[in-house]
Amino acid sequence: MIRGLMSARRRALLLAAALLISAQPALAQVQLQGLGGRTDAADHAPFFAGALGIKISFIEIDLEGGRLHDVLPSSLLEDMYRLERERGLPLQVVARVPATYGAGSVRFLIPGGTIQPFVSAGFGVARLQPQINLVINGINFSDVLRDRIIDRQTSPMVLLGAGIRLDFHAVNIEGGYRYYAILSHVERTTDFSRDRALAMVQAVYGALAFRF
Repeated sequence: MIRGLMSARRRALLLAAALLISAQPALAQVQLQGLGGRTDAADHAPFFAGALGIKISFIEIDLEGGRLHDVLPSSLLEDMYRLERERGLPLQVVARVPATYGAGSVRFLIPGGTIQPFVSAGFGVARLQPQINLVINGINFSDVLRDRIIDRQTSPMVLLGAGIRLDFHAVNIEGGYRYYAILSHVERTTDFSRDRALAMVQAVYGALAFRF
């Protein structure tokens, strides 16, 4: 009788384990998401991205690739224009630093029906491609400025975000805030003797995702 009870218990444990294993795929949800928004870079440039995510309970893991049309700090152009005003220099400048990036991130959602607030954090790499043209008194200083401010490079990147998702099961919509910190050397002023700083960009965005 004892052997029979042990055998029944073993069968019950095996059945529970099998049910748990078979239920795991149903708990994981895969989604494809498109994002778009604007940054606070020098010309308030747009950014676009696509992400593939796997959601398990209240945690979502995303792999994302995108393009920031400009990560040049607005303060840099402001300093150039101030220099033009103070010294009366005939300054002509066109400066833009696009960045193509790839990142992995973890998102924590607060479950609660259709409306789900979230926070996220991630890490990746960004490829910076400066497009800078500076002319003073008819002399082109673009090469000098490009070398002193930023060069073509691939740099690590940290990504932080927060927002609200409207979850309609097969489709979800979200809006939020993003903070990009690209670990490159970008001068914030035209005083080249100062320490260099990170390229930091803030953005607001909207996104649409399809779950399958």
